[in-house]
Amino acid sequence: MRTHRSPVLALTLVAALAGCTPTLGGTETTAPAAPAVAVRASASPPGPQSSGNAWPQSTLEEVRQAQARADAGDPGYTWQVDPQLSSEEAWWGYLERQGAKVVQRFLREELGWDHALFWGFATGDGPGAADGAIRGIVYLRCAPGKTNPLYPIAGKVLGADRCAPTIDDLRYETVILDLIQLDRRGPTGIWVVSRPLTIPPYFAQADPRVVEKEATARLQDFLKARVQGRGAEGFGSVTQSWHTSQELPLLYATTSGAPYERFEIERVDGPNWPGGNMEFKVRLFAAGGATVVEERVRVIVDGGQVELGYLPVATTENGQPVPVLYAWFDGTTTARAAYPWAEYTDFANGLALNKNWDERFNLVGNPWPVETGCEPGQAPADAEALARAIRSDPDFETTAPVTVRVGGIEALRMDVITAPGASVCEAYPAQMVLQPDGANDHSGLALKEGGRMRLYLLNLPKGSATRILALAIVAPVARFESVIKAAAPILDSIKFHAR
Repeated sequence: MRTHRSPVLALTLVAALAGCTPTLGGTETTAPAAPAVAVRASASPPGPQSSGNAWPQSTLEEVRQAQARADAGDPGYTWQVDPQLSSEEAWWGYLERQGAKVVQRFLREELGWDHALFWGFATGDGPGAADGAIRGIVYLRCAPGKTNPLYPIAGKVLGADRCAPTIDDLRYETVILDLIQLDRRGPTGIWVVSRPLTIPPYFAQADPRVVEKEATARLQDFLKARVQGRGAEGFGSVTQSWHTSQELPLLYATTSGAPYERFEIERVDGPNWPGGNMEFKVRLFAAGGATVVEERVRVIVDGGQVELGYLPVATTENGQPVPVLYAWFDGTTTARAAYPWAEYTDFANGLALNKNWDERFNLVGNPWPVETGCEPGQAPADAEALARAIRSDPDFETTAPVTVRVGGIEALRMDVITAPGASVCEAYPAQMVLQPDGANDHSGLALKEGGRMRLYLLNLPKGSATRILALAIVAPVARFESVIKAAAPILDSIKFHAR
């Protein structure tokens, strides 16, 4: 089942406080600086249910009668049948485009709203529409005939630029509701609106002018500290993927050690509704302007607080990407890689070149060989035994292992290709070469037909949690030498650390 991350998840759910008005911005304020969320919606049991507070039918018997009329083609009820709401692939985008008639008629006929904006879910990820219930949907009322003066450019939320607040410059009237099929589920079943909760609470957008002013001030303090050569730690956090470190490259000086002399700040994205999130490009100049370090900084508003997130992979020096530190296996193995090498979520430990899974640098700790049919073989005693197991597998053709050094440790290096007629894994269009600890989950090293793998097998020092480490550079045969060359700096930078 496909799920969609709601934009509301970037905000903080708050409950009503004793003696305070519950709002989407926390307790009542005259000008909340940023959106925070909806009151916590009451938990609902799975599957279609209604407390009786439903529209346009309020009881199960009424729904069954309406279903029969819709089945008979009565236009007074067929508008409640909406196959797109039952589609696992289409329902999110359909609601985002304001397409559901049952919602639009409810907002117009029951609440008197001429114009509204879909804003995700108050309860997190929306459940599957095929279950006959889409719960916690949030809609905001838009001022008729007005655009949003604080967000005049359409951002990442469809229609936000055409949705002006209705309470004041920042706050919107808000409704949270469920869509359910009380009788028949699926594309021919009718939908009703259930458990609508109208204001309070309310939703508040951020004032992007306030966000930008605070973000710029913090950026200036941060960059001044870097020019001064001290005190730049603690101004924000590194926006990291799974294995990038918290290190911001070239914090106080260029690669050559030249100190920074001045800086520039430029906003390059945003503000994005509703939190005023934006992105800046900063430039630090050294050696009289001969060296320029350029970075990208994201500004995120979380719970009313402006946070700075630095993007190490986007750092350049005189236009060239700067290597970023990556750490695997609880930090015991590290390496540096520059963009376009970056992490890619199709495998747990490794990097892809240009976001291409077929051209990658992979790591597997404590690997086992894989037998025909993708079944794990026997745990090897050492790297030499593992190399023998791979060479004896009829699914592969290999070169003879040679001894090299990686990270100061002896390693066996061999090239691997798939043999003609090699078996492949079900649900995975490739042959598995190695799997971690014998896990049959396709998270190890895979090799497609027409690909080539340069494999390094290492026995790590005693006391390491990882006894045997496999490093692989994989690419199509036609691109193999180019990818090997691109991966050479990564291989040269590998280090092993004791715990």
